Amino acid sequence: MCLDVPEVPGNQGLKDQQLALKWIKNNIEAFGGNPDLITIFGESAGGASVDLQLIFSQEMLFHQVIMQSGTALGAWAVLAPNPSLPLKISEHLGFKTTNTKEALSFLTSVHTNKVIAASTELGVTYAPCVENDFDNVEKFIHDYPINIKKPNLGNLPTLLGANKDEGLAMFATQTAEQISQYTDIFRNLLIANFNFNTEELNEMEPLVRNFYIGDKIVSEHVVDKLIEVNSDLFFNYPTTRTLQKYIDNGLKKVYYYLFSYDGERNFVKDRLNITAPGAAHADEIGYFFDISYMDKTPVAEDQLMIDRITTLWANFAKYGNPTPQTTELLPVLWPAATKDEQYYLNIDADLTVGKRYFNSRVAFWDLFYELNEKAQFGYADRTK
Repeated sequence: MCLDVPEVPGNQGLKDQQLALKWIKNNIEAFGGNPDLITIFGESAGGASVDLQLIFSQEMLFHQVIMQSGTALGAWAVLAPNPSLPLKISEHLGFKTTNTKEALSFLTSVHTNKVIAASTELGVTYAPCVENDFDNVEKFIHDYPINIKKPNLGNLPTLLGANKDEGLAMFATQTAEQISQYTDIFRNLLIANFNFNTEELNEMEPLVRNFYIGDKIVSEHVVDKLIEVNSDLFFNYPTTRTLQKYIDNGLKKVYYYLFSYDGERNFVKDRLNITAPGAAHADEIGYFFDISYMDKTPVAEDQLMIDRITTLWANFAKYGNPTPQTTELLPVLWPAATKDEQYYLNIDADLTVGKRYFNSRVAFWDLFYELNEKAQFGYADRTK
């Protein structure tokens, strides 16, 4: 929780991560590790956590980073403090008050599982926040990431990317009738990403709608475009902006990827029983980890993907380069992205190198964000 009281200032999870990283830094050598070669990585909110540690940590406790389908520039990654949360949860559990400290005291007396269940039932969203000022409380996040123009990065090897169909799971489980109810999807996506007033929203929504579906109505026949716009706003474009930002800040070893592989171990598709083609958000997880309920022996193609992607990530952790040389397993060199040539590795049944993925869509959002820079959540002109 991020509240307006010093007892719960916010970002407890990120501060716990930082404490864990300090422990690793101080003790990794005892486990055969190198305290001067620590790589942190995460997926989705974990990717955003990595980025937030990179931007806001006062002490560099790691040396390389991997961000999978999540960065600090996603509008969902950092929110404003919400002092009403404990009041709502307490009331849901039978204790009504308008006093935050009373609500917190009540919640500490309730079993954790009940608090979690109440949060789920209320649809509560927890996220990192820009902390308020309190005496004798050290802040972790002091501003929105979009306002941090030049984080002190040094020459930090960085690997980041997204999946080809990030928003697939949102629509693949919906019926045609349910999809047709998403008539306000473009409006709602803009509301989730910008501080537009009604007039601005009425002006901007048709631009986005026309770019993706033209004059077609929202239906199952344009579901691929609905997946695209959802993917772009929440994952693809924030990831590309992060890439551009870090290259502009002088990073030389930034490796960019697109995960496109569609196999039997695609994590989210397997879990939700999705049969539609594509690589959904978090689908790559099934090729990194031995997941208990995925107990079937991988088919040859999936085993090859497991071997390839784990070797790429391990190489990056060891050498700061996912392909220090070509091998039979990794037959192509993955070049670092540059400002002019945004190289990326397309991780599919075959490994191929491309430039500027989703180029026309990224170009659209480049212009859209430039036009609406001041409407972004948390925007502040720090040049004044």
